[in-house]
Amino acid sequence: MITPETQENFKTLQRAFSRGDVSVVACRDSKGKEYPVLCALSYDPQTEEYTYIPFALMISRTFHPLLNKLYPPENLQGNWAWMPE
Repeated sequence: MITPETQENFKTLQRAFSRGDVSVVACRDSKGKEYPVLCALSYDPQTEEYTYIPFALMISRTFHPLLNKLYPPENLQGNWAWMPE
């Protein structure tokens, strides 16, 4: 089930994309491994600074083993881009 919080985050992300206020930022975890993080941007004209609001990790080949363990809902219309093992 998709939570109301997730739905609101998605709507915020859609607004950010429609305005071009989105960025991909290469972030590192505590072990130094790099992940592409999708961020919405907020600009403060008074300080002329951006605030990056992380929303999601971009899916890359390193995530395919995890994705192969996810199953789409049975009522999903259309095709799933990968097949779980």
